[in-house]
Amino acid sequence: MARCLESIRRQTYQNWEAVLVDDGSIDSSPLICQRYVNQDKRFVLISQKHSGVSCARNAGVKKAAGDYIAFVDADDYAEPQMLEKLYAWIGESGAEISACGYYVEKGQRNFVAAKQTQKVLLHGDKAIAIAMHRFFYQGFLWNKLFCIRMFAPEDEPWFSEQLTVCEDLCFLINRLAQGARLVYHVEPLYHYCLQPDSLTGMTAPGRMSELDARRKILTMIPEGASESLRMAQCKYSEAAANLQYNALSRKDKGQVEYCRAEAVRYAKAYYQNPQIGRLEKGMFFLKYHAPTVAAWMNALYFRCGFFFGTKKRDVPLLEKQTN
Repeated sequence: MARCLESIRRQTYQNWEAVLVDDGSIDSSPLICQRYVNQDKRFVLISQKHSGVSCARNAGVKKAAGDYIAFVDADDYAEPQMLEKLYAWIGESGAEISACGYYVEKGQRNFVAAKQTQKVLLHGDKAIAIAMHRFFYQGFLWNKLFCIRMFAPEDEPWFSEQLTVCEDLCFLINRLAQGARLVYHVEPLYHYCLQPDSLTGMTAPGRMSELDARRKILTMIPEGASESLRMAQCKYSEAAANLQYNALSRKDKGQVEYCRAEAVRYAKAYYQNPQIGRLEKGMFFLKYHAPTVAAWMNALYFRCGFFFGTKKRDVPLLEKQTN
């Protein structure tokens, strides 16, 4: 927590206000937050009973008074120039959202999650499809800066409090579907620190809300947006295969059968999608048909990724739309 707040305090762009939301913490986080509030008037602390990440984000947005909004998770931290550069990219491009690359850290290991070397301005079908691709800016909130008009009062609550997974992706897809433009630069300016007990690592039944989120996304795709519809369908089946895989580890036969049926729904589209790599297709097949082998392959993939995943590579996916 202190590392996160210190990275905010040291931003080279200094005209900011940080709204800290204590969502019923039972550790030392409130004390750390209060220390920063006492030291720097730009930090503001609001406290509420534990209500979940979406409720905390909604409360923070409602309290915010600036023209732009960024999000930072308490376990993570930002590079000193993150706000300055995200703000500058919006000014240069006229976009409503800017996004940067990021580091993934797990213990002492880290790698750059980067697959594109050129800055690009995206909108419409292409922007939505890429938001669902695992190797680009994704649906995360913490590597982005949003114009305040992305949070219109009539749209409150901005983040669904019924979802525990992918509520951030739903928000981003909804804004892109409404015409928002996004400028993306691969430069890594944020450190995403994986924690063993994080929400993203959950395998409990609450993770099943991801299928609800993926269904919701399917309804958001604008008419005629064939590329993003295809990607949304593929990601629905992929999520179902992952959930089947997790349910097997819990020996939950009911969820295994349900997720297996949902995984096959768009399986054909998944295998035929050229934007999904062979490794991903292979893992999808293994999680569906041979989960034990998939577990071994998954562990090997992530182990190798932390050793060899630091190289930036150009990917044609983003070269088709630059204005």
